[in-house]
Amino acid sequence: MKFIMVTHFENHWDQVNGRSSYLKTMYKGSGFPRANIETIFIRRNKTTNKIERCWSGKILDVKEDGKQYRFTFRLDPREIGCPAEHVKYSRGGWYCDEAPTGHRRDAYSSGDASLIYG
Repeated sequence: MKFIMVTHFENHWDQVNGRSSYLKTMYKGSGFPRANIETIFIRRNKTTNKIERCWSGKILDVKEDGKQYRFTFRLDPREIGCPAEHVKYSRGGWYCDEAPTGHRRDAYSSGDASLIYG
């Protein structure tokens, strides 16, 4: 299992001190999102939707808080090129690639406006 986190906010992911939150409706996995999951963090340009930056890392902790999930994360120090299989995630959201089971959740959120700073 791997998470793919996509945002259009300029300051994500490298400038939020490893903390953020998403509305629960932004989570496109099954069940409660787990901690200690390898994650690809993608930042897209709000105007052009082009990928600006991409990192690998890990979701460290997830807590439920009303209508949102608050989470902490760690980025690997170096940026990476966005893996080809994750380019299709073009809208803001928290996606779950459940490759080990052969089931992939590709539903899209209603847009990045529901992304909330942590």
